[in-house]
Parts: sequence; structure tokens; C-alpha cells
Amino acid sequence: MEWHELRAKAWRQAVRIATRFENIPLRLAYYGFREYTTSRYLAFVKDLDSVFFEIWKLVNRQQMSFRDAMEHVYKENPFPLRKRDLEHELSHPVSLGLEEEFRRCTEGISEEVPEWIARVLISQEFSFKCDLPRRYVH
Repeated sequence: MEWHELRAKAWRQAVRIATRFENIPLRLAYYGFREYTTSRYLAFVKDLDSVFFEIWKLVNRQQMSFRDAMEHVYKENPFPLRKRDLEHELSHPVSLGLEEEFRRCTEGISEEVPEWIARVLISQEFSFKCDLPRRYVH
């Protein structure tokens, strides 16, 4: 079953459950479902900003390649939640796009930038990408 089909099935199920309650209109069920799926996505990206910061330090300070730096972070395992993502990225020819995300989040942050500022900038990029407003107003 493809992701689109699973999402549609979950949406129908959520609406069926939510509309059993008389005070929950369809629109509120829709926004609640969207918020839930968004929160799952945010859980998916948790700690990635920290992983990217560690990789950035290795790439910029020790002149490692992205892949070598990612392997180093994987072996150190400071972020157990991300271990499977890093393992997949290192061992499969089809990537999850972590390098592209890393490049986008660290673009313009040179090695001259102090580490604490780099960490803030990388985190801000993630926040900008993932911070979505709640939509319960109807």
C-alpha cells in the first residue's frame, strides 16, 4: 500500500470517529488530522538539527567529507533517535536526502562562524521549515 492510500485511509477513519461527536464539525476533524500528521512529521525531524550541527563541525573544522562526517556521527551515536536514518543513508544507494537537507540548512555558514552561532542558525532553519501554526479556529 502506498503512502497516499494509507493517508487517505487514516483520514477517512479519523473523520468517521470524530464526526460521531456532535460538537466536532468536519472542518475541525480535518484540521485536527492535519495537526496530528504534522506533529508526527516534527517528531520525525527531532534532533536532525543537532545531527547536522555535529556534521557541520566535522566538515568545516576537520575538512571531512559529508559522508565521512556522517559516518563518524553514526559511530559515536550521540543521537540514538537518528541512528537508523544515518545507517540507512550510509548503507543504501537510494538516500533519504539528508545530504541535500544538510546543504540547505548549512548554506552560507562558513568555518569562521562561531559554533554557538552556527548551532542557532541551523536550528532556526529547521524551525523555519517545520514550525507550522495550529489551525483550530473555525
